[in-house]
Amino acid sequence: MMLMSRSATKLFRCIHLEWSTSGYVSGRYYGKVRQVRTNDTKPLSTESAADKEHMFPLSKDEAMFYLREVLKIPDPIDHVRRDRLSFLDMIFRQSKYNCPYTSLHDFTTTGIKILSAEERKDRIMRAQGGTCTSLNGFTQAVLDHLGFQTYIVMSNIQRWNHPLREQHAAIVIENLTSRGSRHLLDVGYLHFLPLMALDFLRTSPTYCPRNVSNKLFHVSPGVLHFCMQVTPEEMGAVDRQLIYHEEDGLWRVIRAFRHNERHTFPDVIKFVHEVISVPELMSAAYGQLMLAGYPERLGVYITQHRCTTTTEEGEKRITEISSGEQMVETITRYFPQFDITQVQIVADHYYKR
Repeated sequence: MMLMSRSATKLFRCIHLEWSTSGYVSGRYYGKVRQVRTNDTKPLSTESAADKEHMFPLSKDEAMFYLREVLKIPDPIDHVRRDRLSFLDMIFRQSKYNCPYTSLHDFTTTGIKILSAEERKDRIMRAQGGTCTSLNGFTQAVLDHLGFQTYIVMSNIQRWNHPLREQHAAIVIENLTSRGSRHLLDVGYLHFLPLMALDFLRTSPTYCPRNVSNKLFHVSPGVLHFCMQVTPEEMGAVDRQLIYHEEDGLWRVIRAFRHNERHTFPDVIKFVHEVISVPELMSAAYGQLMLAGYPERLGVYITQHRCTTTTEEGEKRITEISSGEQMVETITRYFPQFDITQVQIVADHYYKR
């Protein structure tokens, strides 16, 4: 049995959810059960996302519980009514601080499994996060309940070097600041990336919230390149065609978004099946563990080989991982919300094959 330190306990309160038909959600925190009424205030949306086949299956009560108890946003509906932009910044930041990006849940003792929507929901409600598919699909349904107009947008992942275009999911929010405006929200991105407006001519402003600079480039009607700033030394063997040479530096293309193509959550699940059916994409997606989050504001990125931590001031520290035991210890130290059995399955996948 693994004992949690006081700091780990402070970092996370293990949540056990019990749904009922009475409009309440029961949250159990380390054995203590309490009733939480989640429908005190009527959501801005009058239509249930649970009834929409094109959305992630999420009820209003579940959405409100997630915002208040998991993301720690005390009065989300009032916040939306007061300042929609501020709320979106809040939901992005609280998502990154409380729900890590990870492929950890997809591993089983026999291989890789595509989770059902209910399984994805269970992980997120326990603050255990998920991949871009889970996090952005779930967040889209939450925003729908709050009256935002959204759709899912897909992109490739440039480093995978494969013609399949639909490899990463994000959210486009319409009519946010004015009629016809569009903003890109990606809570399922590995790094810290805020809401980005798409109403620019060629290049967006530079976004640099956590010492990683990103920028968008319009390539052609309906296509955006999402780029990260790099140094000449970091270019390495990267195809020169994938680099923008700008006055403010070099920008490597990370993804190509087709932001006019609207997708539904069932579309996204279909794309996931397509990705894992291609051996080279399967290897690219699961060749290494991906776990990234910001517990107590510390940037933490863990693979099966190393753990990289970055402070808000940009101070970076890299610790090598050389065994399954060290991998388990590292993950549970920074992310104690994960089930130890699942963490051990992942460690065995990489170190006992």
